[in-house]
Amino acid sequence: MAIKLGSECHACKKEINPFEIQYNCYFCKIWFCVECADKIDETKLGTQSFIHPHNLILINVSNDECLNEIGVLRLGENVAFESNVQDSGSSCNACGSLIEGYRFICLNCKPGPRIGYSGMVDLCQKCMMAILHRT
Repeated sequence: MAIKLGSECHACKKEINPFEIQYNCYFCKIWFCVECADKIDETKLGTQSFIHPHNLILINVSNDECLNEIGVLRLGENVAFESNVQDSGSSCNACGSLIEGYRFICLNCKPGPRIGYSGMVDLCQKCMMAILHRT
């Protein structure tokens, strides 16, 4: 579950120096410099307006110990993928239905009393697509 630092921006190919502020897509194992990750294309909707369609984790640390803390705090210890989502018994926090197919985990949402403070905020594919395509 450890987060690693990148050495090159996936978009512009610029070198990223060690412990420089950067963004990481944990699932795709790619990194972006701040300039590329912060750009928003106002002519597009949803995730297409961003440099990358997945949640990016902002890494702003000064040592390797902090990277492990980011992994546990932002991703938790029980990340489930499509192949094992049925076994996890996950339900969508938006519509309440049992998740079949892709499970979307909100990396930037803080769980609360309704979800349980140690849980994850999960969305089913139907709710996620509704969020992305609203105008």
